[in-house]
Amino acid sequence: MRLPKPTYANVLSTLVVFAVLAGGTAFAAAHLAKNSVGTKQLKKNSVTTKKIKKNAVTKAKIKKNAITSAKIADGAVTAAKIDVASTGFTRKVASLQLSGPLSFDGLEFHLIGSFTQNPGEDVRFLGSADISFAASCEAPRSAQVYLLLDADPAKPQEKDVIGFFELTDEQPVAATVKAAFVEQSSIEPNPSARSGPAGPTTHTLSLFLDSGECVSGEGVAVAGATVDVIGTK
Repeated sequence: MRLPKPTYANVLSTLVVFAVLAGGTAFAAAHLAKNSVGTKQLKKNSVTTKKIKKNAVTKAKIKKNAITSAKIADGAVTAAKIDVASTGFTRKVASLQLSGPLSFDGLEFHLIGSFTQNPGEDVRFLGSADISFAASCEAPRSAQVYLLLDADPAKPQEKDVIGFFELTDEQPVAATVKAAFVEQSSIEPNPSARSGPAGPTTHTLSLFLDSGECVSGEGVAVAGATVDVIGTK
């Protein structure tokens, strides 16, 4: 029996059917209409970190307010993942502490410690001291203390003052009172030491115990002091 010879039309129709069955999916994938694939077409968890090209998701591609705290896993954003140098920020860059007791009848000048100011970083200071009054120190009793920046221990100057407090206590018993350092309008601070330097700069912080007084008796001392350095870029 002799088979009929294939005609051009038969061959062409067979090729078309094969192309549709074997390559239709690939053809469709390469010619998807714009915006035809959305969240509804994507299987849950099908787009993983491994499937996203590095640096493919940029700030310009993220809708404003699309990423909220509720969408970020706890602990996902760590300090190691933040380029601090590229961001504006205000944060605590150093915390210095001085232990007592420091008597007002002894040395007036006491070094708290040192810190390094980073390039381009402005610094401010938040600090306090605990003043202890003995029961033998009759009220009203008082203490006056200065916080100094980069002061020469042998010759502290008014320009070195960055904080000050004058505390008065009326209690008739032994007590320890916390007092915060505040800037005084009558004291001219050293602004150049606070503005962002061109390079890393080391500074020192110190206490100057000006006076501790009782109506009668004695027993005024600094029990301790803490100063936090706040840096802003």
